[in-house]
Amino acid sequence: MEWKAKILSIKDFEDEGKIIDRVIELECPNDFSFKPGQYVMIAHNKVKNKHDPKQLRWGSMSIASSNHQKGKIELVIAAGEPTGITYFVANKCKKNDYLLLRGAFGVFEIKEPYDELVLVGSGTGLAPLMAMIRSKLDSGEKKPMTLFFGFKEKNLFLFQEELEQLKQKHPNFQFFYITSRELSLEGKQGHVQELLKDHSFNKKKNIQFFLCGPPKAVPDISKTLQGMGFSEKQIHFEQW
Repeated sequence: MEWKAKILSIKDFEDEGKIIDRVIELECPNDFSFKPGQYVMIAHNKVKNKHDPKQLRWGSMSIASSNHQKGKIELVIAAGEPTGITYFVANKCKKNDYLLLRGAFGVFEIKEPYDELVLVGSGTGLAPLMAMIRSKLDSGEKKPMTLFFGFKEKNLFLFQEELEQLKQKHPNFQFFYITSRELSLEGKQGHVQELLKDHSFNKKKNIQFFLCGPPKAVPDISKTLQGMGFSEKQIHFEQW
């Protein structure tokens, strides 16, 4: 499916006045459907393909919204390189502007059976994991679900307020976070792998892990989990 989407809202996460991440909400057709973990392709008529200037330059962005929500979707954008579509959307686009969207695509999705879900994200890799969390809780999921989230600084804490609310509302959901460049509000500093090592998992359960983040982070996280005794079959990931 391809459509022209109006930007309904924008929330920026900045560091020293520079936009690092941006969360945008866009219109989508009511019959648009996706599976949590999938992504869309986006383009703008001002950003052309450098190899063929007659063609638009498309970029992929994971959906962060619940698949129970109709009429709009939420995307998380890392600013990226100055010549890319993500940089343009993060720095040039405004509310009520329009983007072209295609999708949904991808096979990064939750599959049964499982006893417990563990979602591990780094930076904007939180986006597809938020779609999983929101969708599962909206569908009445009662199985345990835990998020481990790592990011650079406190001012880049995506969806903080909502995650706190979900934790209060749903006894089966919990989350832990860590920052790498400064102490977190809980006095922790480091990478998300350290949170996993410190956590006590019930290895008798069928725990399924879903990882998303930068190219360097995901293999390290997977290696950490395997070193803790979990099998490759339990570990699923999307790597940018």
